Amino acid sequence: GKATSLLLRGAESDHVLVLIDGVKVGSATLGSFSFQDIPVEQIDRIEVVRGPRASLYGSEAIGGVIQIFTRKGDGAIKPFARVSAGTDNTFESSAGLGGSIGRAWFSASGTASTTRGINSCSGSLVGGCFVIEPDRDGYRNRSVSLRAGYHISDTAEVQAHALTTSGFNEFDGGAFTGNQADVRQAIVGGKLTFSPLQPWQVTVRGGRSRDESDS
Repeated sequence: GKATSLLLRGAESDHVLVLIDGVKVGSATLGSFSFQDIPVEQIDRIEVVRGPRASLYGSEAIGGVIQIFTRKGDGAIKPFARVSAGTDNTFESSAGLGGSIGRAWFSASGTASTTRGINSCSGSLVGGCFVIEPDRDGYRNRSVSLRAGYHISDTAEVQAHALTTSGFNEFDGGAFTGNQADVRQAIVGGKLTFSPLQPWQVTVRGGRSRDESDS
């Protein structure tokens, strides 16, 4: 649950544009996207474009563009589930359902993870992190992803998607502070794609992203 940075072509982490299902996302605190709070189980694939793309995507795309695509239902309707456990009282679980019915398709999934964690700071005042707070610093995350679409015709399709994730993160900061953070991210959007002519595809897209942090 700690801040995670990703750098492309030597650029700063806030010079990489991140899209989730085509919707631009950012951060309320660091100026870069909070990768640490997006669960891998919600992701279908990731596409990366390295190098400056500011002419197409705006000033954030100096180092490159990363687009994350959430799960998309296809074929027969089928469920999935996963449960895992590890050290430091770490537990993870995920479940979902996806598939297609006629011209419509959908995917719905949810994940949950929690860990008691470790002591982030050893307590050394010289050459350490300058905080004496011998406690475990845990983390928990909950997320839900929904995505659906309908093929209006062989050349037209409409889609809608939503992703929300919330996290609770503990850290070592000081003896007289709360030393915890609540974060929440939400992405919602829709897309209409149609081809009026054989070599020509038109896409109309709209969406909104929200990043909240209370530390």
